[in-house]
Amino acid sequence: MKNHKIFIMLELVLGGMAVVLALLMLTADPDASVGKVAVILPDSDSSRWASLRYGLKMAAADYNVEVVVADTGETMTAAKQKKFIDQEVANGADAVIVGPAVGEEETAMLAKIEQERPVVMIGSAPTSNKSSVTSVAPDNLVMGQALAEELLQDYAGDLEGKTLGIICEETDDSKEEGFERALADKGVVIKWRCKISDEMKKDGVPEALAPVDLVAALDDKSVAAYAESHKNSNLKNAVAYGIAHSTEAVYYLDTGLVKALIVPDIFSMGYLSVGKATQLLQFHLGKIDSKTVAYQVLRGENLFTEDNQKLLFTMNQN
Repeated sequence: MKNHKIFIMLELVLGGMAVVLALLMLTADPDASVGKVAVILPDSDSSRWASLRYGLKMAAADYNVEVVVADTGETMTAAKQKKFIDQEVANGADAVIVGPAVGEEETAMLAKIEQERPVVMIGSAPTSNKSSVTSVAPDNLVMGQALAEELLQDYAGDLEGKTLGIICEETDDSKEEGFERALADKGVVIKWRCKISDEMKKDGVPEALAPVDLVAALDDKSVAAYAESHKNSNLKNAVAYGIAHSTEAVYYLDTGLVKALIVPDIFSMGYLSVGKATQLLQFHLGKIDSKTVAYQVLRGENLFTEDNQKLLFTMNQN
């Protein structure tokens, strides 16, 4: 009898909760925004982020959230990111999407901010597995390995006697690690590594770099720097491979300046990051599962196939 009474009371409580939930759903404004999400990117107006910005735009409509992309400069440091985040929070941002990471200092800074409001990292995962920050990013280590595999494919897996130069940003350590790991014991000699600067993107890599047979450019800036300088430097006879997601990089592929491109799906990165931020806002969760986005391999011969049309479409959106 006692158990029967407890069961009835439990049913009444659950029934009451259901009624309250139904009333809340009926009285809620379906057009009310979930909140405001600010996005902090280096050189946010650059064409390399066109696909990501399109993903942000589509997700904002689907999730009924206001998304604003901060107007930033080309160079980004942890201090500058903190400044932009504070600025957007002061302007009413309820959550922030930030990326790519510039190192451990930034990761620690984002973890501290995450204690007060939702934070989603994009472009790279936190440097520590213990970080509480949610991320949406490609696997940069795997993309580096994939680039090496494309190179090896063209030389039947044998690079004996070949020389190689690597161009990358300061933050591309995992791509470089994956690339070099896949080329270990393949006979290639890495003659130099060039860490790219903003000036090099405009002026090209230093002319003093030794001639090489192969070049790996591990990001959009590096591909642009190689393209700018290859005719007037010791790199003019090199065969180049790259990791990039800009229309500029695709142009270099189409014209034969680059042999193959690994292109991360940054449209999905933008879309999913807004979804993650919205979940964190709605359900007040400390952290939710991070997401790894895919990549595609582009070559001149498959550039305009049906499978690549969606990717190219998103890259050409404003």
